[in-house]
Amino acid sequence: MTKVIILAGKAGSGKDTLKRLLVQYMEQDGMQINNIITSTTRDKRANEVDGVDYYFYTSEQMTEKLLNDELAEAVVFNGWVYATEYKALSKDKINVGIYNLAGAEALAQNPELETYIIYLDVEDSVRLIRYLDRDEMTKDKIREMFRRYEADEQDFEDVEDIVRVYTAGAKKYGPDQWQNLPDGIRRYKAALLRHLVEFDKGNEIDEETGCHHLAAVAWNAIAMLHISKQQKQ
Repeated sequence: MTKVIILAGKAGSGKDTLKRLLVQYMEQDGMQINNIITSTTRDKRANEVDGVDYYFYTSEQMTEKLLNDELAEAVVFNGWVYATEYKALSKDKINVGIYNLAGAEALAQNPELETYIIYLDVEDSVRLIRYLDRDEMTKDKIREMFRRYEADEQDFEDVEDIVRVYTAGAKKYGPDQWQNLPDGIRRYKAALLRHLVEFDKGNEIDEETGCHHLAAVAWNAIAMLHISKQQKQ
């Protein structure tokens, strides 16, 4: 099965840096890596190169690719289509790419792919400093920075709620212990139902963790899915 490593996170969270270091480490370990180049209907910017930054298509061309089942995933963002073509993925190498949340989720739902998502959660102040340190800021770059920050707030809000649930559990039970929980599926199912019942009663926030009950429902469902997949391997 085609293996895909997905790096997701807000602007300035260090996705490009982590990708570079990850690829460097994996290649030193003898692994063959394929850098995923995604496709878009967005207009090509002055500094972008077709086939390097993106594959650029018209809306008509992208629709044809969708109808011909040539796309592993496709999402619409700010009126433009962003997609991953099957031709951009290698069956013989480990594919590594940077995605927004919608693209990451869409790719992870493709049954033909074995996906691993790495989500980078970085404080806003650190992200801002990283972004400002990249290069000389012009008016256009400042506008783009605020556009991306605003889009990130909408894109990652729900994920951050789920991450807070995981963090609360890690503080209570220890990091990564969730994967080794005895009788895990049954216990996560019980926890999921408990949080769902509390939400149904009109209680949105869990008093113990301060997290939203539906975020806890989502986290327990993710944990069940992960354990179920591990048991089938």
